[in-house]
Amino acid sequence: MSLFSLSLLFLSPIIAYATLILLSESKDPLRGFHDDFQKNILASNITIEDRRFNSERILRKRTIISIFISAIALLFIIGASFTTLLSLSVSLAIYWYWEKGTVTRVEKKELQLAEEEFPSIVELFAVLVSAGESPSTALARISERASGELAKKFSIALVELQNGRNLTQALEVIGAKSNSPTIRRFCDTLILAMERGTSLSEVLNRQVEEVRSAHHASLLTAAGKAEIALMIPVIFLILPISVLFALWPSYISLGQSVM
Repeated sequence: MSLFSLSLLFLSPIIAYATLILLSESKDPLRGFHDDFQKNILASNITIEDRRFNSERILRKRTIISIFISAIALLFIIGASFTTLLSLSVSLAIYWYWEKGTVTRVEKKELQLAEEEFPSIVELFAVLVSAGESPSTALARISERASGELAKKFSIALVELQNGRNLTQALEVIGAKSNSPTIRRFCDTLILAMERGTSLSEVLNRQVEEVRSAHHASLLTAAGKAEIALMIPVIFLILPISVLFALWPSYISLGQSVM
């Protein structure tokens, strides 16, 4: 055993103790990358105050990575094969990539749900405004009665209104915390309509029509892609098997006649 391996073996308890200290400190889970972390958390509608979610995710990530690194170091010391070390390294890289995309997957899922709920919520908002309700009252009614991702974003705006901000600032908060271009355009359009004195009901009805037409176009695009995807098993699986069933008896009879 080389001098480096012996030194690493004696220093392993110190490394393990330092790892435990790092695991216990999860105040800021991404030191040096706090801006990106905060942006992703806000986009996925998870507040910074949700310490349990953040600490559990980061603690799990650090624990598993520490176990992988310790296992790789131990196997290297005892002289394991290169294939084993490479397999562990690849597994660590795969887990790192999966864990890195956790918040992104949550963000995409909630963004899709919010955009699906958007036409109905905005149409309800337009009905309330047309009935004589003020935009802030309509926002409060929707956040109290409706459920879903977009209703949660409206609840954030309601909290901002209760904290003393005006409706324009509350809508700006919704647009800043959302990665959906549709929701941002809705907030900007509503802010401009209130600043210029335009009829909100007409603006909202036009917004609903545009969103529904865009949603219909996206459904047609998805249906076209699904048709192409369905052709792949038909061409490469069902069609060759059908041809094989049709030609197999002739092939057998031809072989028997030759013999």
